[in-house]
Parts: sequence; C-alpha cells; structure tokens
Amino acid sequence: MSFRLTAAWIEPQLAGRLPWALVVLGLLLPLASPLRAAVVAPGVKPVLTVATYNVLYRNTNLNVLLEMVRGLDAGLVCLQETTPRIEQRLRADLATLYPHQVYQTAKGSGGFGVLSRWPLEDVRFLPAENGMRGALLARVTPAGMKVSIEFANVHLRTPQVAGLVSLPGILAGFQKAGEIQDREIRRVHAAFQGMGPRLLMGDFNSFSFGPAQAFLKAQGWTDSLASVHEKPDEMPTWRDQRASMGMGFRIDYLFHTSQFRTISSQVISKGSSDHDPVVSQLQWVEPRP
Repeated sequence: MSFRLTAAWIEPQLAGRLPWALVVLGLLLPLASPLRAAVVAPGVKPVLTVATYNVLYRNTNLNVLLEMVRGLDAGLVCLQETTPRIEQRLRADLATLYPHQVYQTAKGSGGFGVLSRWPLEDVRFLPAENGMRGALLARVTPAGMKVSIEFANVHLRTPQVAGLVSLPGILAGFQKAGEIQDREIRRVHAAFQGMGPRLLMGDFNSFSFGPAQAFLKAQGWTDSLASVHEKPDEMPTWRDQRASMGMGFRIDYLFHTSQFRTISSQVISKGSSDHDPVVSQLQWVEPRP
C-alpha cells in the first residue's frame, strides 16, 4: 500500500497550527512514495534548455553522473554539491560539450558548479553567512538570443532534524530551516543586478508551499515545472536511497521571470545521486506588464 503526500492534502490539515506548513513533512517522510514525471508540449521547438541537478557530494559512480549530464542536452546546467573530484571529471570529460565551466568549491555539500555552452559573464559568488549557504550567480547570452540572461544557482538550508526524536524538536528544526531559507532567497534575489530575464534554480530543501517559494511567487516568478503540470508535487526530485523507505519529494526547483514561458519541463528519474535533475525548455516571450 502506498500513500501519496501532496501539498493539497497537507495544507488543510495544518491550517492555523504552524507558521510554515512544510515543517510537519519531516514526520511523514516514511509514508511517501515516488511518482513518475511526464513531459508536455512535445514537438514544440524550445529557445533555451536549462537544468538544475544536485549531484550528491558522496557520489561514487561518476560514470553514471557524466552520462546523466550529457543526456540532459541542456545549454545551461546548474549543479549543487560539486566537489574537487567531481569537478575534475566534469572538466576532463565534458570540455567539448560544455566549454564554459565554473565552480565554487566548498567542504561537504556546499559546492556549486555551472556548465554552459556559451561564455559565462559577470560570474560572482555570494558567500555563506550566518548559517546560510551562498549562491553562484552569472550571466549568459545564448546563441540566437540578443539578450543576456542573469541566473542564480542556489542550495538552501537543510533542515537539521537528524537524531531528534521529540515532536517539538523536529518541528522546531523544520521551522528554523524555513526561516533561514526565506532569508537566503531574499538575499539572493537582492543580489540580481537588473530586472531583465532571470533564472533562479537549485536545491531548495523545502516543499512548494515553503517560504522561499512563496516569496518568489509573490515577486512574479514562475515555478517552471508547476506551470506545465497539474500535480507537480507528485513528481519527486529527491529520493531516499535507503531501499526500505521508498519515498521521494519535490525539493528542487527552476524558477524564471515573465520574459519566458515554459514549453516543457520534466524530472529525469535515474542516475547515481539521491536527487533527480529538473530540465525545462523555455521560450522567450514579451514580458507581462
């Protein structure tokens, strides 16, 4: 028997009980099961294909990782949890496909990487501070487009609940993470240098109704996967690697501003990481007023 855990079910259960509805999900993880992703709008030629992928810093099967990245067929790829070992393999094996690569190395899971088929400009790292991870920002001008796109690669705060057994302690851990994620995303948003076309993608470590996502939506950003799928929260991007758990959730996101519309978006459910990449095909449109 499987149980599908979605925002539509969770939110009414928690209404008025906690500031952040997402905190209770830490208690319900064992009940969830992964669902298969789907692609929409086949045959529509995209202008730009972008992807975000947490590659898992403990990843030992780099051959499968390289195969996955190649298969994305994206012009721009944002990676989280890159390490010197992973960077070395990506640079050596994907130099032809992605001649423009930049990395921000950090201990453990704090690394960032960007792979691009086009030159990267104005690359800058927003350093970590006050318990918050940083972010990697840059600009790119895709072939065939006469406008530069500013983007940010993020990895938001991970809830610290390991080893906690009491309900108040676990809820407090998730609530604290949500508050930090909110500050992180506001800090990254403020670091953008213009109001032109922008992308913000990465591992949010939270669910679609979390404070970071709510902030972006309030600013007019579009959740790419959700814009073309009726039940995006039933398309997990993170899978627990313990076979006995059998669960997954959508915690990785790709947001874009109104200068784009999503033609298709999918989660590719395979690979050697505990996360699955989100890949979107975006088309340039006239900005909404």
